[in-house]
Amino acid sequence: MDGGFGMLPGVALGRLAGFAPDGAPLIEGEVLPARALVTLGPGDVGAEVAWTRLPDGAPLLLGRLRAPLVVAADGEAEVIEATRELRLTCGRASLTLHRDGRVEVRGTAILSRSTGPNRVQGASVHLN
Repeated sequence: MDGGFGMLPGVALGRLAGFAPDGAPLIEGEVLPARALVTLGPGDVGAEVAWTRLPDGAPLLLGRLRAPLVVAADGEAEVIEATRELRLTCGRASLTLHRDGRVEVRGTAILSRSTGPNRVQGASVHLN
């Protein structure tokens, strides 16, 4: 057994088809209201999900499968988008972009180096 969802007994893959009037997620193919272990919203419709059946036969949505993030460096501009927050983390360093426009750069030491002008510009600039 390789640990993949296809090899787990009793776990199936499907697509989120929508929501029942009571808000329960509907699984494509089954079109049965399912109880869920995760919170899903309208933006998740069409996403691949893993689900199983409870002992009483009722479907239970286990979660949404996420596609791996692949960024190809081909010399052209690449766009990575997130709806709420995008964070790059490596050890104790991170760069976080927030949807309200805030940018956070954190680390044990931060170096800004430029062979040309290195400008700091803003409505106000606070040092220390």
